[in-house]
Amino acid sequence: MASGQKNRLAAAASPYLRQHSDNPVDWYPWGEEAFTKAQAEGKPVFLSIGYATCHWCHVMARESFSDPEVARVLNQHFVAIKVDRQELPQVDEVYMRAAIALGGQGGWPLSVFCTPEGLPFYAGTYFPPEPRGGLPSFKQVLAKVLAFWQDKGQELVAKKEVLLALLVPPVSAPAALDLKALKEKALSRLEAEFDELYGGFGTAPKFPLPAQLAFLLHLARQGNAKAQRMLAKSLDGMAQGGIRDALFGGFHRYATDQSWFLPHYEKMLPDNALLAQLYLEAGRFFRVARWWEVGKQALAFLDSLYCVEESVLHGAVVPHPFFAVGWDAETHGVEGLTFTFTLHELTQVLSAEELKLVRDLSPFPWTHQRRPLALRPVDGSVAKELKLPWPNVRKNLARALDLVKRLAQSKGLPAVDLQAVSAWNAMAVWAFCHWLQQQRAGGVLLPSVPGRKSDEGPPHSFAPEWAMSVNSALFRYAKKELLPLAAAEALWQLGWHQAQSIPRVINKGLPAAPETLEDLAWAASSFLEIFLTTGASFWLRRTLALVKSRVPRYRGENGELVTTPEDQSVFPIRQRNPFDGAHPTPGAVLCRTLYRLWWLTGDDVLRLWADEAIAAEAKFLSESPHNTTSWLLAAEEGEKASVLVIAGSPQRASTQSLLRTAHRHLHAPELVVFLDHWPPSEEELTLLPIFKDRPASGDGDALAYLCRGSQCWPPVADAGQLRRLLATTARF
Repeated sequence: MASGQKNRLAAAASPYLRQHSDNPVDWYPWGEEAFTKAQAEGKPVFLSIGYATCHWCHVMARESFSDPEVARVLNQHFVAIKVDRQELPQVDEVYMRAAIALGGQGGWPLSVFCTPEGLPFYAGTYFPPEPRGGLPSFKQVLAKVLAFWQDKGQELVAKKEVLLALLVPPVSAPAALDLKALKEKALSRLEAEFDELYGGFGTAPKFPLPAQLAFLLHLARQGNAKAQRMLAKSLDGMAQGGIRDALFGGFHRYATDQSWFLPHYEKMLPDNALLAQLYLEAGRFFRVARWWEVGKQALAFLDSLYCVEESVLHGAVVPHPFFAVGWDAETHGVEGLTFTFTLHELTQVLSAEELKLVRDLSPFPWTHQRRPLALRPVDGSVAKELKLPWPNVRKNLARALDLVKRLAQSKGLPAVDLQAVSAWNAMAVWAFCHWLQQQRAGGVLLPSVPGRKSDEGPPHSFAPEWAMSVNSALFRYAKKELLPLAAAEALWQLGWHQAQSIPRVINKGLPAAPETLEDLAWAASSFLEIFLTTGASFWLRRTLALVKSRVPRYRGENGELVTTPEDQSVFPIRQRNPFDGAHPTPGAVLCRTLYRLWWLTGDDVLRLWADEAIAAEAKFLSESPHNTTSWLLAAEEGEKASVLVIAGSPQRASTQSLLRTAHRHLHAPELVVFLDHWPPSEEELTLLPIFKDRPASGDGDALAYLCRGSQCWPPVADAGQLRRLLATTARF
């Protein structure tokens, strides 16, 4: 390529691909054109996978992909393909599995060398420009791979079936589960991997693993002391480490050390959505104020990612609300610059008293080197333990952190990846719904305009104007707190109404990549959660329309759920991944939603789909239950769920009181169901048969009907009766 000339990635929708448009490498985006060229010229493929906020992706781009000599070798002897893992996670998943099978490590940037047909034969992650830390230089890797290809290329082509086996997902016969035994086995294995000193699992690098922590929370709520101990140690360990951003809220992606002290500084939407809900729920259930506060601060970070841009919809320009992907790991090319400080810097902005407080709250010693601001979150119990004056310490700490935050901002903030990933937007909506349920203070969420029929849904102007359409007479929150729900409306309008599916990515207001199982699973989960939060039945109707139309596209021969649908595949091999990773595996998330829908509607097809999907993964659940805890939670919800139906007008004080009690109780039911109006229409009674034969009281006040699994109790009429009922039936 000529010097200064942009490559073909300049026209890509992906921000990550555009970041590489100035490279002298003749990059191709993923697609038929690149592989056709490789096959016509008999060249191996170099596949580089990363994402826009990835620190080591930036480093390798600066060190190697901007090097004219590296570009010359790649352009002459290889076909180079660049993939955004956020845009095409199904491609990333295929080659990540292959890289690990080839004896390498997982991570990004992922560097894979393939035959012209795309079959991998060598893989790694980051390679430095010169040999370092036991790693060969990238130039050495290119020379080695090229020599191997020239010498053994024909043999590799002949071994097509062997290489193909690296990409084909394993298949096993469906089987039944002994759920109780698997839960015990999962807990035992988690205990064996548990870090007794710092919490979490394993050594370094250390990820939060919200799927495993959610499993521990579930067991702890059932009274399991081991699970509660591991959960508490992990939540406190993460919260007091540098992995938590004490200034802007939320968590960095993972820790590079065992103690949670030194993070990798990118901050991502999905991690923080899942952790926010986890901390909020654990804080509420165990009455630990510092956990609840950490969860609230994580939501504040999500709020900072909330954006609005214009989209063309139904021939009109409308605002499109969404959550951005996250913050970059770098500021001005330096990883963690915004979030790290020296003692000298802090002495310039803090008084001696404020500096002492910051040092007292840090569980890690301060030296004169730059380091993250790791602080214990403070509540009354922590203040008492450290012999700090409460509540003055809270006010003093807030003032000190405000000063340090200004110092951080003066260094510049990291770049924001403004791509909108549908699944991750849905995770954020899901987390905010749980927050709104917790915070209900007597009002009822009604996302409908006065005078509109309840099943029409909100109007198309679904930015701040949509939030303002909520019936404020019945809703006591600031309208700002409804804005996150507008992102779900955008997913529905931009995806479903245009393409009858949920797009993977929305860039500049337009769908830019095909749907994956993760997008379907989390969109369905968040849509259902909006119904449970607002009582607006059109959200339930949307959820059912989505799953009934799209789930069949993901089902394999035995009912297993695969990563890509049959009508939108970008890779010839349809993958499935039964294991939880940094996020819960999407198949289990979807099955949990299918079971919840079955409990609400009685539609046995939904239960059958979930039953078959879980049975198809029985081998993996039995062999590795601690890595498949999301499936165990889904299976348990299929066996039994607690459903509380509140029958009555949301305008009645009795309805609000019962809702408030249900959401605040330690043994809150899995499903609290109400409607945003009363009485239900005939159509709603068909949609929600659980409201049949469950009337309000004779004088119009609300009644609460509780069922746990197949066992139901007589209705109760007031908050006190409901509290006693929930407490006495919790063991059933």
